[in-house]
Parts: sequence; structure tokens; C-alpha cells
Amino acid sequence: MLKRQQLTRAQARISTLNSTANFDFAHVWSSRKDIKELRVAFVYQWFIGYVPLWLLIFIMCAFYLGAGHNPSRYTGNIDVDVVDFDGQQAGSFFLDAFRTTPPGNLTLHWRYKYPDDYGNSVSQTQQAVEDGQVWAIVVLLPNTTSIINQSIFALINSTTLVTYPFVNTLPVLVIYDEGRNWLTQNSFVLPPIRAAIAVANNRYANTLRTSIISNLSLTSSSNTNRTLQLQNTLRLRNLLANPFVAKYNNLHPALPFMGQFATTIGYIYFFLVTTIMVGSVIGGVTPFMGKIHYIDIILYRAINGIFQSLMVSLIYSLVVLWLFHITSGRQFMRYWMFNWLCTTLLTVMVAFFVTNFGVISNLFLVATVIIMVSAATMQISLELSPRFFRYGYATPLYQAMNGGRHLLFNSHSRFGINVGVLVIYLDIKVMSFKYERFLIDAIEQFDLRKIIDYVKHGHNIHIKNDIGQNLLIHLLKQQKSQDPLYEAKRLKVFQYLILECKVDVNIVDYYNKNLFNWTTNLNCTREALYLLDTYPGELDILKIDNLGLCSLHYAIEHGNETILHAIVGYFVRYRIRFDVKDSFNNTPEELAAKLGYLTLAKYLSEANRSTMIHSRDSSFLQHRSPFDRLKTTGTFRTKTTLNTKTNMTSLSSYESSAVFVHDSLEIYNCIESKIERAKNLNDWKTVATLRTLTKGLTEKSFHLLPVPTLQIRKISTVPIRSQYLPNRLPSISESTHMLHLLEPQVSSSYRIPFVPICAKPVAPLVLHPGPSRSSMHKMSIASLRRMSSVMSLRKRDSTATQSSLGARRESTSRLSLSRTNKQTKQATVT
Repeated sequence: MLKRQQLTRAQARISTLNSTANFDFAHVWSSRKDIKELRVAFVYQWFIGYVPLWLLIFIMCAFYLGAGHNPSRYTGNIDVDVVDFDGQQAGSFFLDAFRTTPPGNLTLHWRYKYPDDYGNSVSQTQQAVEDGQVWAIVVLLPNTTSIINQSIFALINSTTLVTYPFVNTLPVLVIYDEGRNWLTQNSFVLPPIRAAIAVANNRYANTLRTSIISNLSLTSSSNTNRTLQLQNTLRLRNLLANPFVAKYNNLHPALPFMGQFATTIGYIYFFLVTTIMVGSVIGGVTPFMGKIHYIDIILYRAINGIFQSLMVSLIYSLVVLWLFHITSGRQFMRYWMFNWLCTTLLTVMVAFFVTNFGVISNLFLVATVIIMVSAATMQISLELSPRFFRYGYATPLYQAMNGGRHLLFNSHSRFGINVGVLVIYLDIKVMSFKYERFLIDAIEQFDLRKIIDYVKHGHNIHIKNDIGQNLLIHLLKQQKSQDPLYEAKRLKVFQYLILECKVDVNIVDYYNKNLFNWTTNLNCTREALYLLDTYPGELDILKIDNLGLCSLHYAIEHGNETILHAIVGYFVRYRIRFDVKDSFNNTPEELAAKLGYLTLAKYLSEANRSTMIHSRDSSFLQHRSPFDRLKTTGTFRTKTTLNTKTNMTSLSSYESSAVFVHDSLEIYNCIESKIERAKNLNDWKTVATLRTLTKGLTEKSFHLLPVPTLQIRKISTVPIRSQYLPNRLPSISESTHMLHLLEPQVSSSYRIPFVPICAKPVAPLVLHPGPSRSSMHKMSIASLRRMSSVMSLRKRDSTATQSSLGARRESTSRLSLSRTNKQTKQATVT
């Protein structure tokens, strides 16, 4: 989505610069052909953009909510110790009540311990909760049965009112830690314990009442004795109704309540703050990209990130200090430093995703946060979640929340492990940073040694920027005229990226330009010749970009005879016709003549006569309509997706994209817009001048480029579709059709002459003002003579050997003229 917005804005800037452009606006539901194509492309982009997003949202929601689904099903994972220090009748009733708890949420993982396990000391049982070995421990105090029996005997036999022993002594002790997890303790740990104690009370009380009733009738010998028995029964009613009175010892209360927010939602707040902070830092240093050493930017980001994390954690800790009523300076400093560590780690994580995943980093950040929050014990412990979510023990957010609870509530947490895991995560994230900008800087400096070293250390050599261009195209854009050896260095890096790193040479960017188109557009002679020699038959040389130009047109506009002779020799070798028209209805021959390269125009004319077309409906000979080059990003982006081999795991970084766009998109668009405007104004002299001056152009000298002016000439350059041109077949690409042309000629069984059938000349006739019938008749005769001569030439050459080198040398020696300088340009242009 962000890429489409950036490209739309870029096209809007190009359209604004071209003040002479006239657009025919229409509604989105218009039946116009170009609007239909845009509408289909928009619906396609909308579908493939939002439907996967909805699926991802569904998965994330199910993932997060699934962690808390039916926690009562997993209460058996909660460890609770039950210890009987009595060992008599009361102890047996007490243990039987826990053994017979009903299944479900009223049953925990009861662990029955002996007093010997705790040194026969009740005080040592507390340490098991402190150490986090169990969630709670239930203890039946020693001598409980004997104390109850003494009370009953006093009730039956005493002649005075009973005041001993159940006054200050409670037989059951429950020890737990609420600060460990407030919701888990109060909702899932304590209720089953209370239920088991209630069952024990009911059973033991019934036994006591039955025993008292049977003994009272036998011992009541007088009315006075009976009255005392009734009064003692009333005094012991609590004993008879509730013999196992429990005392609940909460070691670390989760109070005040805001501490629970500080140790849960507070760390989500840290994440949001660090995301804003990283975004502001990256946006602030973007203007320095490409102007200062990148190590300076990295140092600034590192120091600024550490300092900003310190300040954010200080502000947060001070607020907690005020609301939580922290009075210990040591506790505050520990809490502050721990929050600083957490904030620094979150900052590094956000920077890692933004740097390595670029415009889709938000998607990865949200997914990562949901995965961590699902298993971070924000509400319930991991024991109450499905076993799958036990991965949370290894997540940094789990360590941060539990470490924060330990510092605020002094609850159980392996604090040393919490800090250690966070430090390990911080080290891993810092060490895993692969600043692709280092690799880009090495490519911009043509430093092959550094490039090899970065590739060995795992840098992503297949990154692309926001406009779909890889490092090969970025390498071609580096023009260092002050270095006399820069072309040789660039060629070595170019060859290394292709041969050793296997960088895609068939890439097509969002301008609908392939790699060879860029070599000619940027006038990179050596790289263009290398591609022609290394990938014969694989290059789509006649591919039309969104400006309506192919590689041959760019070579002519630059006046590059070397590239032009190589391309034409390639076409002559395979008898491929190359009179493809640009967006202004100019064939290569006509374009060279308009730009003043008369020698090249003559050479192209002779070479074109030596080639023949195999099929009438060649897709690359179609004229490009004027509104094709005004297509929106969605249209040509869809075509690019279908025609290129893209690796979805190789994504550009935010920093790399910013530099790519700053260096290539802005300046390149402005230059191309001026050239396009000059063509619209029929100012071909300015077109040639701009193509000549773009080599070594910098931002400082950009304002010195000439301004196109209106030129009044007899020949109109308004593109008009010729009636002789067949309709373009959208299902057949230029490369596919070229292979069809080459197939019968490169076949080993091809030995007989091949004469194609041509009904009419495929090249359109340019109508000049006031043509006469005689001239049109002469033109048709000339065309027939030209066709017959080409056919005879084709028959003569068909029996020759098809050796690639020999054929190329033969065609070059037969057709290439002497490479004269561009003196003839001045005579025509002026």
C-alpha cells in the first residue's frame, strides 16, 4: 500500500512538471478502454491486498484469544502442596477431602507431602512458595485432633463453662503469593482450596456431632449437669460447625492495584513509545543519507536510542514511584535500571524490524507483539493456557513483566534469569543487525573487496527498493566522472553480482524497465555489451517501458554508436525487425534523424532493410498508445509482478529505500519529465542536449539543465496509430514472440531457405501535409522493391553457417559504417 502511494505521488510530480500535458478526465465507471484496464487492476490490487490482510488478522485474533480459552480445563497444571502435620483423625478427614475433589476447575495438582519434607517445621513450608516451587501450600497444624478431642471431653465431662482451647488457634494454614499473578491466585488457586477445606469441615463436623450426641445422653445425671452441657455446646458451636478454620497468609499482596497495570499494560506502553521514537530518529536523519558517512548515522542512532530509552524509563519509573508509594531508594534504582534495559531492548527490536523489513515492518511488529502478549501472563499464568503457549517462557515480554512484578511486589520471580534473558536478547538483536546500507555504500564506491566480505557475512544481496529495483540497477546509476577507472570498477562489481551472487538480471521495476533498458537509459556501454554477450536470446531488448521507449531508443538518444551497433548487430544476426515505434510514433531511424544523428539514421535504415519479420502480428511492432505511458502504478505493477522473478523474502530496508528514492526517483523523474516535455514541444535539440548532459549530473548542477521551448516545424510529432498496425495481443509478450521468431532459425534442422509472407509493409506511413498521389505511388513501389531486395538477401544468407560469432562479424562488417563523430548533428539541429 505504501509503495503504491509513493509511486502515485512520484507520477503526480512528473505530471505537474509537464505543464503542457492535457488529461481527459473520466469517471471510474467509464467505459473507456484505459479506465477499464485501470479499474480491473484496482480491483485486483484491492483483492490481493486486503484478503490476505483479513486472513492474517483472523489468525492473530485467534492466536491471542486462544491463549485464554477455557483456562479451567488446565487447572490441573497448578501445583499446590498439602501437608498433614497432625497425622491423626483430623488429618485423615483433611487429606480425604483433597483426594476426592471433583474434576474440573475445583481440582488442582495436589501434591501430598510429609512433614519430613519440611524438616517437621511449619515455618519452612513458606519457603516453597517464596521460591516459586508451588503456587500455594495448605498445612494442617500439628495436634489438631488432640485439641478438638480435649474440647469435646470438656463439653461432656466438665462442670464449668468451657473457654479453652479454641480461642486463638486456627488449625489450617494456607500460604500463597498474590503478587505472582493476581488473577490466577484469586480466580483459579484459592477457590479449589476453599472448596476442599469446606468438604473436610462438613465431613469432620458430622462425625463430631454424632459422637457428642451419643455421649451427652449418657453423662447427663442431673439437671445442673445438663444445663452446663447445653451452655458449653453453644460455646463450641463454631468448633462443631467448622472444625478446620483456615488462616490465609498472603506473602506479597498485589497492592496498590495500579501496580498490576504498571507490570502489564505498562510494557505495551513501552513498545508504543519506542516505535514512535525509532520512527522519529529515522525520519530525522534521512536528509543526511548519502551526504555523510553512514557510521556517523549509526553512532548517532545508537547513542540517541540509549539516551532516549534512559529518559523514557526514568519518566515511567518516577510516575510509578509517585503512585506506588515507593519509599526505598534502592528499590527505585533497581526498578529504573530494569525498565531501562527493557526499553532499550524494545527499541532495538523495533529498529531491527524497521531496518530489515522496510515498509511492511509494521506487519511484522504487530505479529511479534501479539505472539509475545499471548504468552506474557498479562492475566493468567501459562499453566492455564494450552501447552503450545509455553514458548512464552522464552519471550522478552514475559521476562519483563515477571521481573517488574518481582521489583514492585517482591513476589516470586527468577529475577536473575529475567535479566539474563533480556541481556541475551539485546546482544542477539544487536549482533544480528545487517545494515544493508553498508553493502549499498560499498556498491556505490565500487569496493569489490568489501562487497565480497559483506556477502560472506550474510548481508542480503537480493534487496530491492520501493520501486522494485535491485542492486544491479542501483549500481548502474553510480556515475563518478572524477574517477577515470570507475567504469572498469563498476563492470567488475556488475559481473560479480551476476555470476557469483546470482542477482536477477530479468528484473522489471515499476517503471516497466528491465536491466538492459537501464543500461542504455543510463548510457552504461560496458555493462550493456556484457549482457548482450552473456545472455544472448534471453534479453528483452525491445521491451517498451512506461515512457514508451525501448533500449534501442535510449541508445539513439544518447548517440551511443557502440551500443547501437551491438544491438543492431544482434537483430541482424537473427533477422529480427527492429522498427519499433516510441510513444511519439518515431521509428529508430526517424528518431535518429530528428536528433541530428544522420549517420546513425542511415545505418539504421540499411540494417533494417536486411531484416525480415517472421509473423504479421509481431507484438513488439505495435504502436504504443499515448495514454499507455500514463498508466497508474497498479497497472504496471501488476504486469511487473507477472513478468519478474521476485523473492518475497528479500525485502528492502527502510533506509535503503529512502536513499534509492532520494538519489534515483526524484532526479531521474525530473530529468525524464524535461525530456518528455521537450518531445511534446517538438524540441529535439533539447532532448539531445539533456541526454548528453545527464552523465555525471549532480543535484548542484541540476538547475543548469536547459528548459524545453516550443519549436515550430512542419512535421508533427503527435502520436497517431497507423491503420497498418495490427492490435496488440496482450497474452503474448515481446520475449515470447522473439523466441518464436528465433525458433525456426536456430534449429539444427534448418537448412533450407525461408521466405516469409509479407502482404504489406508493417511500418506505418507518416502523413505529411499535402502529399500527392504520385508520391504515394512512388512510396509503394519503393516499398515493393525494398521487400524484394530483402527477400533475395534473406535467401542468399540462409545457406550460410549459423555460427553466432561468425554471423555477428559478417553482419557487422557488411552493415556497419565508419564510426564518424557527431559533426553532422550540428548541421541538422541548428
